[in-house]
Formats: sequence, C-alpha cells, structure tokens
Amino acid sequence: MDCGDLRNYVNSEKFLLEAEARRIFRQLVDATNACHLVGVCHRDIKLDNIFVDENKNIKLGGFGLAAVGGDLHRLREHCGSYVYAAPEILNQQEYDGFQADIWSLGVCLFAMVCGRLPFTTRQDLQEFLEAVSLKVIFTKKVTKACRDIVRRMLNPVPEKRPTLKEIRRSVEHGYFQDQKYHREPTLNYVTSFLTYVAKRTR
Repeated sequence: MDCGDLRNYVNSEKFLLEAEARRIFRQLVDATNACHLVGVCHRDIKLDNIFVDENKNIKLGGFGLAAVGGDLHRLREHCGSYVYAAPEILNQQEYDGFQADIWSLGVCLFAMVCGRLPFTTRQDLQEFLEAVSLKVIFTKKVTKACRDIVRRMLNPVPEKRPTLKEIRRSVEHGYFQDQKYHREPTLNYVTSFLTYVAKRTR
C-alpha cells in the first residue's frame, strides 16, 4: 500500500523524529548515489518526488528534469523547484549537477527534522539568495551531527559541499554510525526510470 509522497507524510506527522528521518535520509542518499553512478543528475530532488510505501521505505521518482549523460559538471539549464534549487542554479550560472543535488538533499533533511523548509518562498529572488547565504537556523531540537551535515550540504559555495561519498561515510560527523550501507549501488530506492537508464549503460 502506497502512503503517498514524503511531503504529505511529513506534514501529517508535523515533523519526523531524527531517528526516522535519518533512516529515510540514508535511503535517499543511496538513491541519489545510484543515480550519479549511472550518469544521472536528478535536479529536482524534493519531498514531493520521494514516495513512501507502507513500510515507510522510500523511492525517488520525478525524473522529468533529470540530466542524463554528457558533462554533468557543467550544466546550463536552469530548472528545479525554487525552494529546493541550489543558489548557483537560481543565479543562472553554469553549475555542477552533482553538487546541486547535494544542496537539495540538505533541504530535504532539514524539512524532515524541522517540518518546514529552511528558506521561505515569500521572498523575492534577491532576498531568497541573501537568505541562503546565512547560517541555517533549526526550529526543532536535533543533534549536532545532524545540524553539521545539513549546514555542510547547504553551503552556498558548491565546491565546499560534501560529496556523496563523504556523506555516505560521514565518520567525521558520526551521523550514520548506527546505519549499514549497501556495499554495492542499489536501485531499491529509485523508480523504474533509473532502472531503465542503468540497464542501458551496462
């Protein structure tokens, strides 16, 4: 039985306890890693595109804006959801699709543990860009490890964001110490679109 998207689930719970958010985020990182390993940058990672099943496991979908193949480190198309998009995309700069996805992951983790987005949509673009350059303020009590990893992912300087490999290991933060990662890339947490892409690249 499908429980709908993650945005609706978080809204119904008001916010997620950090233990549950961490488990879901681990799956989301695995899904994003599976995308990147087959040459796909999602470019629209948001709670609305993450689908929750009856066991509260997730699948990443919504690949309509994905960049597939080519030089994914030098993208020019400006797309994605305003409040989840990295500042370099909103600034209409050439951008690295992998680093832009990391920013969106940070927004998702913040939204899960705080029950709100880190940056409001009630601002114009310039005010929004000024807001993302400031230190993220948490409205719920979360661990220092969680705050640290979110703030690193939401660094307005793309090159200073952690890589997925660093997030997966996350030893310095201790954020995934009690979590077991799949040793090999997994397609368990992505929809059939990425499975199709992966098969084509083999």
